[in-house]
Amino acid sequence: MPKTPLQLRADDLTVFVRALSKQLGDASPSHLTLMTMAARAAGYQNVRHMRSRHAAATRLVRAAVDTQVDARTCRARITSV
Repeated sequence: MPKTPLQLRADDLTVFVRALSKQLGDASPSHLTLMTMAARAAGYQNVRHMRSRHAAATRLVRAAVDTQVDARTCRARITSV
């Protein structure tokens, strides 16, 4: 039977890791170790890498939304070409 990929979304990594740690009980590694393991499982090198990628994506989205088009500039560029 083919495997269907399931997306996992956690709004806050710390809350997710603490809940996981509680379920693992005494055998659980430290909080920071679990955070690093979760970041690596998601394809990042570490938590810092994951945070920087998220911050960059947020900046790109914000820049795309904040960009306003000036009709006079567009007309001037079109006529000069």
